[in-house]
Order: sequence, then structure tokens, then C-alpha cells
Amino acid sequence: MDHQRWCRASEVIGRVRALANKDRHWKKWPLDINDVVKEVTALVQREMDSHQVSLRLELTPAVPMILGDRVHCRQ
Repeated sequence: MDHQRWCRASEVIGRVRALANKDRHWKKWPLDINDVVKEVTALVQREMDSHQVSLRLELTPAVPMILGDRVHCRQ
């Protein structure tokens, strides 16, 4: 595993641990939940294709921003 991937994996693990431990020190950022849903959909697209699953998204436009951690939301 190259250094960049290792660092990214370490960051994800750290954030998941903070969430599991209910660590109040993890940073929250304004997020557009529609963007997060689209990102997760892209991440699982190959798996959906391999199982012949189709997905139709009906996202509400202009939803209010939420405070959260993008990695936590993806998990």
C-alpha cells in the first residue's frame, strides 16, 4: 500500500473510532447531504451493477446544510 493510501486509511479509521467512542473533538463541517448521497452512490455503483441493482435517486433540491463529518456520513 502506498503512503498516500495508508494515510487515507489511517484517517478513515481514526474518524470511525472517534465516532464509535463518541469523541466530541472530531470536526464538524457544513455538508450538503445531497452531495454525500451522490458520493456514496458512486462508491457502491460497481457493487450495484454486479448484482443487477438499479437505483433511482429523488433528492430534494436546496436542502439545508448539515454539520457533520463527510467520512462519518459515508460510513
